[in-house]
Amino acid sequence: MTSGPLRERKKEATRASISGIATLLFVQRGFDRVTIGEVAAAAQVSKMTVTNYFPRKEDLVFDRRDVVVGGPADAVRHRPAGQSVTEAVRGWFRAGLAAGDPTLGPHGVAFDRLVTGSATLLAAEREMWEQREVRLAQAMAADTSPAADRSVVPVLVRVRAAALSGVLRSVHDEGRRLMLAGSTETAAARTLAPLAEQAFDAVQPLVG
Repeated sequence: MTSGPLRERKKEATRASISGIATLLFVQRGFDRVTIGEVAAAAQVSKMTVTNYFPRKEDLVFDRRDVVVGGPADAVRHRPAGQSVTEAVRGWFRAGLAAGDPTLGPHGVAFDRLVTGSATLLAAEREMWEQREVRLAQAMAADTSPAADRSVVPVLVRVRAAALSGVLRSVHDEGRRLMLAGSTETAAARTLAPLAEQAFDAVQPLVG
């Protein structure tokens, strides 16, 4: 019998393999021209296996959705005592950018062309940004009132969360612009780092 940790590693490896193969097919032929059945055949798994891991076709492209949506909120919830919300998210962003996290802006140009060439993927990306903002607002609201109903977030908390989310989204979009203009990922990251610092500085008086 496969042990729990080994089973989870195998599942994650299968998931990563399916997503990688699907993204390659999408890049080569276009998102809308590739079917789930073709992805399954290329990955040598059943269609059901693909949909079990990825309920929606666009999830094959945005396979790190959970990290994107939950990252800033987790940084706020787990920040050290006395650290501001802005500094928590700033630290999360710095660490990710330094580690080459592609979800923060400097994707490969092929990936950026794939996303910008599909209305479905652009809509899914916008949905992801919106979910991240809501999750961040909920974490900020719980921070000030742990017993509060997380479905009810005060307007000013939502405004603060929107400001921080706006920094992340704007920096991401600038990274995409740079990549599509011919920048390398390394050069784009060097450009984005100081821009992000300036943006975090700008919103800190509002966000705290």
